[in-house]
Amino acid sequence: MPNYFSPAPPSEPRGETQPVFDWAGMIRASTLTPSWTLQEALFTVLFSASVCDGGLDRIEQDVLLALVHRSRALKTLGEEELEDLNASVSQKLHGREDEALKEACQSLPSPLRLPVFAQALDIILADGDLTQEESAFLNGLAAYLELVEPDIRRVADVIVLKNTV
Repeated sequence: MPNYFSPAPPSEPRGETQPVFDWAGMIRASTLTPSWTLQEALFTVLFSASVCDGGLDRIEQDVLLALVHRSRALKTLGEEELEDLNASVSQKLHGREDEALKEACQSLPSPLRLPVFAQALDIILADGDLTQEESAFLNGLAAYLELVEPDIRRVADVIVLKNTV
């Protein structure tokens, strides 16, 4: 009589096997990726653009505030709601700025990604200077937003033109 409780003999390897599920990846994605509201994602990108050169100068701060008050997604928020938004974004960015920026970008709906890139570029170029840090930030942002070169060039041409006057 066969013993059904004994371990089966090892089988011959049949070549490389592929795991059915990436359990570690699924767990990381479900526990480490916070959910983002549209307002949080937008503010994260704009704030990150304003400080990507290592600081927040007065011109960039003024442009950021103007965009916040002009943006359809943000202008309806009251003062207290803006403070809560700032606190929420600060908490999500704390110690994981690059990962949080990527998550924020990926949570933006596709139709908003190019306009958000345009706003970020406008903030960065507001002081009339483009540093290496800002250039690197823009390259990463374009990748995170999954933008294509012709769209980036079209936006850049307009924003550069706007900021030459």
